[in-house]
Amino acid sequence: SMNIDRKLNDTVRLTHDLINLGLAYNKKDILDSSLYYTQEAYRAALAIGKWNYDMMGSICITLGELNAKLNSNEIALAYFRKGLESSINYEDWIDYSDVTLDMAQLFKKLGHKDSAEYYLHKSVEGAQRGDYKLGLLHATQDLTEFYTGVNTDSTLKYLQLLSSTKDTLFNEAKVRSVQNMLYSENQYQHEIEQEKLNAAHERKVSLQIFGIVIFIITLFVFLLVLMRVKANPKMITYMGVVSLLLAFEFISLLLHPIIEKATHHNPVFILAILVII
Repeated sequence: SMNIDRKLNDTVRLTHDLINLGLAYNKKDILDSSLYYTQEAYRAALAIGKWNYDMMGSICITLGELNAKLNSNEIALAYFRKGLESSINYEDWIDYSDVTLDMAQLFKKLGHKDSAEYYLHKSVEGAQRGDYKLGLLHATQDLTEFYTGVNTDSTLKYLQLLSSTKDTLFNEAKVRSVQNMLYSENQYQHEIEQEKLNAAHERKVSLQIFGIVIFIITLFVFLLVLMRVKANPKMITYMGVVSLLLAFEFISLLLHPIIEKATHHNPVFILAILVII
């Protein structure tokens, strides 16, 4: 995919490909490869232009997280600040909540408690503004841990917020589960109705074919009777031609679906086979 995008000079798709590769390696905990491809995505995004800086924010956050894992803390912080700037510029409150939480965790690791507390509050603020329940859950968990044993009132406050956020997420999950069940049931009922319609159609076609067979047989019997009673030769000839035409057309009708499937709906081959028949 990347080779095709490079040949087509499709920088946007190439950037997405590189981001996805970086994320894939990150999930496998192959940090060097993840860092390499995410840095390549960063360079590609820079080449696109300012209009694509919203994507740049997510890339910077990922680069910050990777460098933090590799203990390149100053580099991580620099990328986090770029991601924070982008999230503010584009009012992307999900990225804002994520990057401020990342910064809080990094400052906590470095022993800067005041900065960690400040950015944890910013993460909660961003999650609330963006109605980002999962981000709110993570930020309130960290704030509850931060204040435990230090500030009882704050611990209680964020513990309550954490509890209500969990309840909201649980209720939303239940609603989604019910919606999925209803959708599956509707799909199942639709499939049953479709099967009934298909079966009714097949029965109708079968009855029509049976009727045609009876009609052709009756016509042939009638033709034989005419021949025995020595009816008008012209009538016998006419009836014989009609009977043969009907028989051949009926055979063509039966064979047509098989021919279409065998020739992959190629009209030239279908016509050739029908002419031969």
